[in-house]
Amino acid sequence: RKEALALKQREEGKRKTFEARMVRKAKREGKSDLEYYLRQGAEVPTVETIETLKPLIKEEQLNVWKKEHSQHCMSFHLDSGGCKRDRTCAFLHCSAKGSNTFDESEEVAG
Repeated sequence: RKEALALKQREEGKRKTFEARMVRKAKREGKSDLEYYLRQGAEVPTVETIETLKPLIKEEQLNVWKKEHSQHCMSFHLDSGGCKRDRTCAFLHCSAKGSNTFDESEEVAG
């Protein structure tokens, strides 16, 4: 439980730093929409998308990934061992849409 909380806090900290950097970039470039860069690649991949991409070669995976999910870590979702960078990875690590994140060994309150 403590590990999950620490992970969440770490991810939120990385996200805030990223958002501030992207807003500064949009201001610097004179964009009227300061969230322009925050919208690019922000869509969380679905389980179906991940299953579709797994059999493809790396180059094809990357081309598809960059279109809609570029803020998310491709290795986290597609590599068999997950992301090797773990805490030092600059990309988002979150569960795919439609995945069951419930662990049978976890206790449920109530």
